[in-house]
Amino acid sequence: MKKHTEQELELIALEEKYPGGRALYVEEVDELLFLRKIDRGTYTAAMKWINNGDALTGAETILAACTVYGDFKTVTKDFDALRSTSVALSEFITVKAAVLKKRLTDTV
Repeated sequence: MKKHTEQELELIALEEKYPGGRALYVEEVDELLFLRKIDRGTYTAAMKWINNGDALTGAETILAACTVYGDFKTVTKDFDALRSTSVALSEFITVKAAVLKKRLTDTV
């Protein structure tokens, strides 16, 4: 049986506490973050920045609001780390598309 490190146990507990949350490792600054699931207010604020061409401020907004583990300021202070994080966060804010069915029997 594998023994978990203290950090792994913390992440397991966070996954249980925050369903839909994600771990984010930022290699440039060797920082591990855990982000809770994004809420509507944070999504709206971040998307305003992103839609106005400032993806980095959008990423900072998400990190500040959603980080429940790790030091997000370490990431936001490093330009390369913030750039790589902003790319990873695009997956974090994307949801699966709903499918409109004509008939209930069309669902699987």
